[in-house]
Amino acid sequence: MSETQFLSLLPNVLCIAVSLVMAYRVYSRASIEHRQSLLATFVLISMLALVLGIERFIQDRNVYATMVVLEYAVCVALLIAILSFSLCYTGQRSFVSRRFISIITGIGAAVVAANATNGLHHLFYVSYEIIETNGLHMMQPEYGPLFYLWLIYAVGILAFVMGWLLKASGSMMGSKRRGTVLIVLGLGFYTFMGIMNSVLPRDPRVDMLTIGLLGAAIMVYAANRTSSIIEQHGMTMEEALRDMDDGVVIEDPEHRVMYMNDTARELRIMDRSPYLSAIPAEGSVDIHLDAQDGERKFNVKRSVVDRNGVAVGTVTVMRDVTESRTTEKRLALANHRLDTMARALRHDIMNELTVLHGHMELLSGTELEEKQRERLEKARKAAVRINDLIEKTREQHILDPVQPKWQDLEQAIRDGIRNVDLGAIRVRTDVGDLQILADPMFPTVFSNLMDNSLRHGGSVKEVRATMERKGQRTLIVWEDDGQGIPSEEKERIFEKGIGKNTGMGLFLIREILEITGMDIREEGIPGKGARFMISVPASSVREKE
Repeated sequence: MSETQFLSLLPNVLCIAVSLVMAYRVYSRASIEHRQSLLATFVLISMLALVLGIERFIQDRNVYATMVVLEYAVCVALLIAILSFSLCYTGQRSFVSRRFISIITGIGAAVVAANATNGLHHLFYVSYEIIETNGLHMMQPEYGPLFYLWLIYAVGILAFVMGWLLKASGSMMGSKRRGTVLIVLGLGFYTFMGIMNSVLPRDPRVDMLTIGLLGAAIMVYAANRTSSIIEQHGMTMEEALRDMDDGVVIEDPEHRVMYMNDTARELRIMDRSPYLSAIPAEGSVDIHLDAQDGERKFNVKRSVVDRNGVAVGTVTVMRDVTESRTTEKRLALANHRLDTMARALRHDIMNELTVLHGHMELLSGTELEEKQRERLEKARKAAVRINDLIEKTREQHILDPVQPKWQDLEQAIRDGIRNVDLGAIRVRTDVGDLQILADPMFPTVFSNLMDNSLRHGGSVKEVRATMERKGQRTLIVWEDDGQGIPSEEKERIFEKGIGKNTGMGLFLIREILEITGMDIREEGIPGKGARFMISVPASSVREKE
């Protein structure tokens, strides 16, 4: 092999080497959705570079024509692989369906067939000759109309891929955006060299198509160095929507479905058109639907997405609120019972205060020593204060009926322990930015938990409040490093009257939590500290806005 031949084939060798290295890395290490299409892309780049290199040493006209047919077949496969990669890489794997691949492949197969049968119709190449320089050969064709259709097909796919990747890069972060831009530059260079290869006179010593392939391979290699495209980059938008518990449907302005997640398919949202038609463009309604476990209640919200004042689509979100609404009903019933009890209690106390005032008035008319009168006056003032407190609670109840409300979890913990004398105890909280739908007495839960640690924990030095996820529920964990709770008492401690002093603290905690569908249990290890787990239903938890 002469020096000229070696230098002419060097781009082919480098392209094959870079592509096979990347293919091996993808095959051996990648755990990504675009793994198959990316692996196919690198393998096909190396195959195309090999075919183009072999062509340079073929003198026979018929053999060369056969190799060109193989070249176009590999090109078509490469274009399909690049298109599939771009869609999977940007989280649009759902577009890569069998029908989609069949259409693109069908057009490509027609191109290959037209090339293979050119001798019958001469519509792909009107004519061609094999030119030779320094022992290297290359086809110099005169193109027919079918070739230009092929050029439109190939450039069209590459232009779509580049535009798609650039658009997607706008929502990417940091290194992934830079890596995506490098991929686009590589594809742009390959497209440019392919067009130049079609319109300029050819020189067997300079294969512009191979140089374009090498440039693209180097750019993709650089993109991997920058952004590691063969590794997973967190969660894509499609993955986030797909795994949501809420049903999500995205429609275009003509109400054609552009996207539907798995939950929406299970709920058959689009089959509920009589319900959806009642939803305003910007609003929500509650609807009742039959489900396998009985009737369920859903909140359906529809929002219009606009761009520069022009509607470009609609997003419909369907959320199961059955548990939340049931909780609200239970809370309303509990509040009604509490209200009745409070009214009765206030009535009885006021009656007893009236009797007390009467006896004190009678007593004040008798002969009393000075100290006795002072004590009687203090008792009278205390009775007046009790009367005032009852009146204030009655007025407050009328003006502000008890309703559940969204409360910042960390703030509720702080409010609960604010007036507790902690002494030398350290309190650590790590509960994130969560809000809990709970009774206004929710902070009392934490003041009683802290009181329990102080009274029964022994030599407690540290208390921790953290958050965990378990299935559809959120766990608020309260633990201390005290003496813990004996195994036989773990359930009894929540019963009324159990424990030191009044025995009401943990009983009251469970009562407050049950109002809004929460529950509490103790799972600590005796001798190593108490560990209380408050389980919160999904409908009563949300991220802080």
